[in-house]
Amino acid sequence: MKSIKKWFLALMALALLTFTSMAQAQSSPNGVVNAIKQSVLSAAANAPKGLSSAQINSLVRNSIAPYVDFTAASSVACGQYWYQATDSQKSKIAAEFKELLIRSYSKALGKVNSKTTMDVYSVVYNSNNTATVPARINNNGTSTPLFFGLTARSGSWKIFDANFANIWLISSSFKTQFTGIIKKSGIDGLIANLAKKNGHK
Repeated sequence: MKSIKKWFLALMALALLTFTSMAQAQSSPNGVVNAIKQSVLSAAANAPKGLSSAQINSLVRNSIAPYVDFTAASSVACGQYWYQATDSQKSKIAAEFKELLIRSYSKALGKVNSKTTMDVYSVVYNSNNTATVPARINNNGTSTPLFFGLTARSGSWKIFDANFANIWLISSSFKTQFTGIIKKSGIDGLIANLAKKNGHK
């Protein structure tokens, strides 16, 4: 019984430490980006032969997804049509878009290795309660600029968009796709399209 109690207390302490670390990170835009940076580069450093698909999936779901505001990302991708959707439709879009983004993030992390480095620069606060954190990732002899768009509308700073190689993933690439589908098939058509891409019926 004592050993079980000790194990439970240790587990609770670890959970509290993890929660506290996340809360501290989400108190500032740079804290969020640096927390992700540390998780990704630490995982890569411990896998000199490269991260497996299972490791990448776990890394994205456990170390990156908690710092992403998928509802905000969904609203940006849908543009004006987001405000025409019901609460039920918004929930479905956000849930399916989360899975799609997780797969997109996982694919991008497949190129990260033990020699990858990342520089994070000073945050730029915008007038619409958002912020931009510039960064640069150095990988295999190439250096690529990154920009993270963050919002604090959920009570803590979280990422809602990212710019890689001068293309905003959500507000440009996905928004073009989403608005095209909605114009043709409506909001339910978008939900069905996302579900199909995620392998859901």
